[in-house]
Amino acid sequence: MQIKQSFFLQAIASGSKEAFEMMFREYYPKVCGMLSSIVKDDYIVENIAQDLFLNLWVNKERLGDITSFDDYMYICTRNAAVAQLKAEMKKRPCEKKDFTNMSENTTERDVLMDELYAVVRSEMDKMPPQRKRVFEMSRMEGLSTAQISQQLNISPRTVERHLSLALKSLRKIEYAVLLLLI
Repeated sequence: MQIKQSFFLQAIASGSKEAFEMMFREYYPKVCGMLSSIVKDDYIVENIAQDLFLNLWVNKERLGDITSFDDYMYICTRNAAVAQLKAEMKKRPCEKKDFTNMSENTTERDVLMDELYAVVRSEMDKMPPQRKRVFEMSRMEGLSTAQISQQLNISPRTVERHLSLALKSLRKIEYAVLLLLI
């Protein structure tokens, strides 16, 4: 199998559209399957998969240096999924879950999200009170830097510094948490 992969990768690196199409037909379903288990939105899954293969074609010259294409595709797919999750987390403010109305049919994703929320909460509890409050106002209440500055009677620069330090603290756990989701 390794010789076959090496041959196809060299052919793709040389510009063979036929070899690329064969590789696409073999790996596209695998990539989509892995992404679907992480992202859960078919439209986004297809977009990410298409972007991955487009990038493979655009950078085809580099494919000749790859020793294990299976591993390479796994890592590229995982990284694309993690990037998508990071983008989703940045787009929406954190939401508190209402644990009182949880049904007995809790899905695995809900359980993971609850665990993620608990990990983030635990890290937030380690922050100094002012930093924690600034972070909550920004990320959970959706307030702007100016609004936070005005409400807490501190300078906008101080608000930005608190947010920067809070995010730095959370980034320490970010990668480990994202790996849990995968």
